[in-house]
Amino acid sequence: ECLWLQFAKPQRARPNELRILHYIAPVNHWTSFLQIPPDFLIISLDKSLAIKSHLTDIKLGQYFDPASTRNDGVDLLLDLYGGYQWVLQNNPSWLLRDSSGQPIRNPGYPYLYLIDIGLPQVQQHAMNRLQNISQTIPLPEWIFFDGVCAWWPSVQYPTLDSICPAWTNYLQQVCSFIRNTLRRKTIINLGSWAGNFVDGNPGVGWLPLVDAVMLEHTVVLYSRTAPNYRYQP
Repeated sequence: ECLWLQFAKPQRARPNELRILHYIAPVNHWTSFLQIPPDFLIISLDKSLAIKSHLTDIKLGQYFDPASTRNDGVDLLLDLYGGYQWVLQNNPSWLLRDSSGQPIRNPGYPYLYLIDIGLPQVQQHAMNRLQNISQTIPLPEWIFFDGVCAWWPSVQYPTLDSICPAWTNYLQQVCSFIRNTLRRKTIINLGSWAGNFVDGNPGVGWLPLVDAVMLEHTVVLYSRTAPNYRYQP
């Protein structure tokens, strides 16, 4: 994936330097990185720490999903909200709802339930979780937030424009905590919505809050059902 670093302001004609990021994909052995070693590595913490001992120049990042909570029982330690069942039983108002009042799932990953990131108590809980996690495992230098500005129609946020201010507030609170309290850096994944950072769009205000932006699928798009790469127009 492409990673956009060290920006002072949005730039259209002369973009900042890009880096290579290896993202979540399974790795059989650290020697997989010897041919084209990435600059950043976002995989499971145990693998990344082992690889770091051999490839010392790679920057490590820990994956988090700020938009969702899991219902598959996997990696609940790293779930910012404690898992879907915990949220449903203790804080059901945190879940985004459809017009029938049902919790909304991510259609691409149905084990993920969407969280109302605009609620102050949700933001505070995420910061508390990050603090607790940092006291349990050695967090690497970078925190990777997937799915920033993720949106599906809900009662709380019926349009994309309606959720952008909530994401702005979330990043103001949580990324500032990561930077000032945890002393870590933040990468956010904006998918292929690179246009969010120009022409006064909401992402312009996010740039001072984060340290890097991942532009997923911006250059090429890979289909899991038809395994080939195709260039984006």
